[in-house]
Amino acid sequence: MKDYEVTCSSSPDNSAKVFMNGGVLNDFDLSVFLSILKQYDFENPSNGQLDLSYNFMSYNDTYDNGFKRSKYLNSVKKLSNTYMSFDINHLRDNSSNQITSSGFSYSFNGNLISFERLSVKYITRLRVHLSPPLIAMLKANSNYSLINWKVLSSLSNSRSRLLYFYFCINIKFSRYFTNLSTDKLVTDLYISSCSQATYRGRRRIIRRLLHYLIDNQLELIDFDVRPIFGSSKILIRVQVRRSKLILLG
Repeated sequence: MKDYEVTCSSSPDNSAKVFMNGGVLNDFDLSVFLSILKQYDFENPSNGQLDLSYNFMSYNDTYDNGFKRSKYLNSVKKLSNTYMSFDINHLRDNSSNQITSSGFSYSFNGNLISFERLSVKYITRLRVHLSPPLIAMLKANSNYSLINWKVLSSLSNSRSRLLYFYFCINIKFSRYFTNLSTDKLVTDLYISSCSQATYRGRRRIIRRLLHYLIDNQLELIDFDVRPIFGSSKILIRVQVRRSKLILLG
């Protein structure tokens, strides 16, 4: 992983690159991005655009002041400067388990979102345009939800939402637990050269977030999280199991 570029590839025919030209995206940017997707899913506009104000950010830690509004606007700018480039080719198996030419392919090169201001006086009144891949994803006929919005919006800060989101995309529904060490979480959730905190400080933050999720286990209805402590009674890893999927419609 480079500072402003993320590359993912499962095969030569399936690769994706994300260029964070507006700065490295962080936990608050994720909260803003997920709020935009949630609002789009709620309104379901036919033209792929949303008229938004700051009030659509509905989290426990969101409160109305000038600093937060400026931070929100800066986050939308960073998201609009995030560029995606990917080629996906999916081949299906036939009854003989042979790879055939049936399937689908999809390519895209463009920005994650774009936006324009609707008011000079009110800087956070925006019109946001979603990119075609996001619209296609939101209109897909899936029968379950990757994220439980009720849980996500109940978490007390954007860092805990990032950790919950990490669980959602990495832990599959299963009766078995997945082991996650604090060191792995630090490696996966931080770009070291872009973080002001030391490695020890980042690990301390991860432990604090894990303790928060463990202490609020009743709210975290999707997952079972079990702490594993070292000899000095310091949290060194967690066992995580996804115990529930949210069915749609």
